[in-house]
Amino acid sequence: LDAYERLHGDYSAFPGIDRALQLLQERGVSMAIVTGKGRQSAAISLKYLGLASYFEMIEAGSASGAVKPQAMQKVLAHWGVSPQHVACIGDSPSDVRSAKHVGALSLGAAWASTASAARLSAEEPSVLFHTVENFITWIERNVD
Repeated sequence: LDAYERLHGDYSAFPGIDRALQLLQERGVSMAIVTGKGRQSAAISLKYLGLASYFEMIEAGSASGAVKPQAMQKVLAHWGVSPQHVACIGDSPSDVRSAKHVGALSLGAAWASTASAARLSAEEPSVLFHTVENFITWIERNVD
């Protein structure tokens, strides 16, 4: 974790992501992170990217394997909302599958060099964003 934290100074958030999160926050949208990372490494990433303040909850991964659908269920239960009122955005096919599994709107984020637009598209997310700007435009048009 010390090495992970030392190396994090070399990374920054995707340009525009802060604006997207601000727009969601201004519209009163509750936000959580469901990640495969461990709790401590997720907290380090959010701190160094300057994004921690946007998220009400962090549900981390498990050493025993993938738990994203269960973690999403925990977030839904905490918020007391049905999945039809929730959108999940992720950059991997398993993120799209997990969102669909719980019944949430599945949004694909294909703007990272590590995200494969073709693999995300194959999972048929409700919307696939190729740039952060596309996501911002979607927020402006669809989130009240």
